[in-house]
Amino acid sequence: MFRQFLRAQLTLLFVFGYLLLTVKKWLGKVGEVGKAGTAANWEGAALPGASSEAEFVGEDNNDCEWNSRTSKAKQLVVATGYTGKWTSTSTAMLTLGTTSSTGVALKLVSGMNFAVAGSMVIRFVGSSGTVETVTTAGKSMCTLEFAGGGSYKLLDALTCSTESLGITLEQGTLDLNGQTVTVPTVKMSGSTERSLKMGGATIVLTNGGNAWAAEKSTSLTLQEAAGSTIELTFFSAEFQGGGLTYGTVRFAPASLGEHHQGIQQSNTFGTLAVNNKGAGAPFGLAVEAGTTQTVTTLTCNGTAEALGRLESSKAGEPWTLSLPAGTKELPLYIALKDVTLAEGTTLYLPNGKDEGGNSANIHFESQTGKKTYEAAIIGSTGTQGVTTGLLVASGAIQTRTGTRPNLTAKLVASASIIGRAGAIANTTAGKLVSAAITSRTGTQATLTAQRVVQASVTTRTGAQAILAGRLVATGMTVSRTGTRSSLHAQFTATATISTRTGAIGVVTLQEAALVFAYAYGGAQLVSPAIGSAAVLVPAAGGASVLIPAVGGVEL
Repeated sequence: MFRQFLRAQLTLLFVFGYLLLTVKKWLGKVGEVGKAGTAANWEGAALPGASSEAEFVGEDNNDCEWNSRTSKAKQLVVATGYTGKWTSTSTAMLTLGTTSSTGVALKLVSGMNFAVAGSMVIRFVGSSGTVETVTTAGKSMCTLEFAGGGSYKLLDALTCSTESLGITLEQGTLDLNGQTVTVPTVKMSGSTERSLKMGGATIVLTNGGNAWAAEKSTSLTLQEAAGSTIELTFFSAEFQGGGLTYGTVRFAPASLGEHHQGIQQSNTFGTLAVNNKGAGAPFGLAVEAGTTQTVTTLTCNGTAEALGRLESSKAGEPWTLSLPAGTKELPLYIALKDVTLAEGTTLYLPNGKDEGGNSANIHFESQTGKKTYEAAIIGSTGTQGVTTGLLVASGAIQTRTGTRPNLTAKLVASASIIGRAGAIANTTAGKLVSAAITSRTGTQATLTAQRVVQASVTTRTGAQAILAGRLVATGMTVSRTGTRSSLHAQFTATATISTRTGAIGVVTLQEAALVFAYAYGGAQLVSPAIGSAAVLVPAAGGASVLIPAVGGVEL
């Protein structure tokens, strides 16, 4: 009797133990889609539990539909060779719990067909400090939630479908392991202890709204963020940074619409990339008014034809951009509106556009451009060109019919103007080391300077050239038939004037060390010389010479 009782107890224990097998294999039904919530579809006719390891193997390649919100397992492993198809209901949830014996939380394989609904949730609730691995084998995943306080590590790139909610980190540690993670959103707001280890990962966020949601960053730690990149690709995506420190954050809408991307809270960026070229007002990157964004490197993908755009979330209410202290010039094609640059920094944006409300230490001009070592203007018919510089080492203007170029500088080491028919050219400088004007039929050229060390004016038929300088060390005008050339100077060390038939030459000098004036057949020469000067005037063939001499001038 006792033996029969003992045998019965052992049988019960064997059956109970079988039901509680550590590994539960999926059986399903041949030719049908088995329901994961039906016990008969699992080995031992019992559902996996929180202490079971669910396994799908190649010899049982039957399809599975996840149809329950209460499916559980300690781990879920798909063995190499399984080629069945997974589907799900829209509300299905699979909870993966305590530490597995192999350190694997989830392992999929490339040969399987993964077609579950994006709204299905796989929830990781392990609480052990032992790192559990996640392998998705290139499948487009559903929503993933990390909530139990355990530690998880990605072993390959992760992509979540656009219908999913991407990744939610509620508690514990998620190690991205330097992988590329393409998901609609990353949500991390909360107050429990949680950590995202980035390790050089690239995170691409594909949804609008709060795509990066770390607004409530209490007890949230970002590890190894410096070498990582976050990219927001939806045109209405918001970045809730939570006041944390990031590596590169790139705002790069795949398409532009009547919405803007945005930054919320005051944050720190290694690189802030404004990649929204062509964005119109007010649909650029809008930073929350009143916040401060601390940025080491600012970049933009704008072009001369399509500027990038950086502005405030509220018109007329600026935000503060804090760049490293000092003076810097950035060649960015970018439009700014309502941006205050923090004190201690001066920023030059020669290719930028001022759309109002920006602080005075942002200059939409070139700092180094005020030292233009070589400036050249070549005008084509009907054009107008302007070059402005504080210093121009070499400046050349070549004008063509109907053009009007201007070269303006405080100092010009060398300036040359070649005028063609119907052109107007102007060069203005505080100091000119060397100046030369060659004007042709119908042109008008004007070179103005406070000081000219060397000056040469050569005019041709119908041209007009004017050279004006307070000091001219060496000045020479050569005028030809029908031309009008003028040399004006407060002081000229040596002035040479040579006029030809029908030409008019005007030299105005307050002091002249030596003036040579030559007038030929029908030319008219006017040369007022005031002060101590010697004037030599050969006149030939009916030329007219008028030289008023005042104050000890020798004629």
